[in-house]
Amino acid sequence: GGKVSEAQNRVLASFPDAKESDMTFDKFTEEFENWSNDNIGLHDIYSRLYTKFNVLLNISSTERVYIGKNGFYFYTAANNVKIATGEHIISDEKLREIASVQQEISDYYKKSGKKYYLVLVPGKPSVYPENLKGGHYEITETTVDRIEKYLVQNTDVNVINVKKALIDCKEQGELAFRKTDTHWTNPGAYAAYNAIMDRLISDGAASYKADFSPKFTNAVYAEGDLSKMI
Repeated sequence: GGKVSEAQNRVLASFPDAKESDMTFDKFTEEFENWSNDNIGLHDIYSRLYTKFNVLLNISSTERVYIGKNGFYFYTAANNVKIATGEHIISDEKLREIASVQQEISDYYKKSGKKYYLVLVPGKPSVYPENLKGGHYEITETTVDRIEKYLVQNTDVNVINVKKALIDCKEQGELAFRKTDTHWTNPGAYAAYNAIMDRLISDGAASYKADFSPKFTNAVYAEGDLSKMI
């Protein structure tokens, strides 16, 4: 007891201390039950097997992870999934707040002769909405697109939205995001890099970029951060 369980990513309950000044019979029995439940033999192994069984049934062990179709896992924080399904739309008030802050940052750098760029990155569900369950979801305008449009229309902030580059990467037959992870794959990262550098070169803010023409198709990806959360 009192140690971290790697399988459950939490601290296991400690054996109750009978010498505590506020210890009562009821408190002791409650803490003893918690200790017993947490430290029973093979508890971690049972926990892993139980989780794997639930995953086979498309049941996530945490609200932070949404299990979609075709082996895709999605992070639920910041309304990621709800943004892609259209259940959550950024408010006008929030757009005005973002614009005000970004303009202030851009103006700050202008005074010192520097050019500021805001790179907008879409959530994984916005690039792979077809892998969400409960409907036939398609790629549509989402939060990053609305922020881009609002900033272009109401500020002079330089905006780079890499959403289209990631979608193009997907449509070319590459995996842009790792299935069980929140992060891009190598092809996804390279696509975003190209989008950023193309804009910088177009604006005269950079003179060249690395052009690898890499072959990423056979890349193998290990367990992702979302599968570890589960």
